[in-house]
Amino acid sequence: KLHRLVSYLNETKNLRMIGWIADGHSELVLDLFADADFAGCSGAQRSASGAFLCLKGPHSCFGLSCLSKRQGCVSLSTPEAEIVAASHALRHIGFPALELWQHINRNPDIPLVVHEDNKAMISVCLSGKNPTMRHLKRTHGVQVAWLAEQFDRKDILLLYERSVRMSADIFTKAFSDPLKWQAVCELILVLDEARLQDQDFLTSLLSPPPSLSGGVSKRSLALPNAPDPPNDLPSKSGWHIEKNKNPVCVVKDPLTMKT
Repeated sequence: KLHRLVSYLNETKNLRMIGWIADGHSELVLDLFADADFAGCSGAQRSASGAFLCLKGPHSCFGLSCLSKRQGCVSLSTPEAEIVAASHALRHIGFPALELWQHINRNPDIPLVVHEDNKAMISVCLSGKNPTMRHLKRTHGVQVAWLAEQFDRKDILLLYERSVRMSADIFTKAFSDPLKWQAVCELILVLDEARLQDQDFLTSLLSPPPSLSGGVSKRSLALPNAPDPPNDLPSKSGWHIEKNKNPVCVVKDPLTMKT
């Protein structure tokens, strides 16, 4: 293990962890990414929790904290593992950072934005229950009830994040694909110093696309800069991101009544 560690240090001397702040403190918001790798431990069949906390603004992104930990209980599905990961991330790095940031700004209404990439987990946490998870016992059941209370607060926002933009993914499992490894490293602002000389790459890095693909959110904050959808839509709408990174308002087809 020591040889592998020294080898990794030797082969990654070109990597740098960067961050930038170009906004006032009142424009900065804490973003917490929580993710889980379901049954990643082949022996105990336990999942792994990962989290990444950063400070973000219109022209700012600065990493603050992270964690990677094997879960102490066995989950039966990915949503259950995500519930445990979100609970652990909130308790250990989310709430301490939020309390400090609210005190620094002297504003108790500054939100903590929690990003999750599992829609089933989000639905369970917002409702506090799920008919398909009636088997949940004390460990998972208490965490669901606790998360439902926390996400009902004004200063805690739960939003859906695309898996390709999930910054906590790197802390949940190993990667064998070099391109995938490079992509997840860039999500936590770990870059090859040679790429810092690429002007086009820096431009895209400093002006990232909206991170949310719309759909599930507690409040309409998925795309803050997007216009409000029309009021006469036939069904519920949601914001999505096209391949060219432009936001698009998508409306589901209304259900028809058969007679």
